[in-house]
Amino acid sequence: MESVRDLLAAHDDASFPDSLSEGGDTEGVALVLLDADIAGLAASFIERGGTLPAEQWGVLRECAAVARVVVPNLSGDAWVYFVRLYALTQAMLRSAPELPAV
Repeated sequence: MESVRDLLAAHDDASFPDSLSEGGDTEGVALVLLDADIAGLAASFIERGGTLPAEQWGVLRECAAVARVVVPNLSGDAWVYFVRLYALTQAMLRSAPELPAV
């Protein structure tokens, strides 16, 4: 959980990239919303002692998948900002419960 705290603290200290201030969409994704979703999930994860309710684990998995698609299309400060968010999703997902078999 320490890595989640550290990554969230670094994220909170960073400003949303100026290069994305106009629109901030890539691949049809509203990056400001992706940012808010991941940061909010991380805050909840920390607040709850390293866990999330089942529905939030699902949202986190979706956010991680979206971030993985978006990051290669970014550059410069935007890339750094969203790679950190992607790393944050991965740090939390290491604690995720196994998905039930389908």
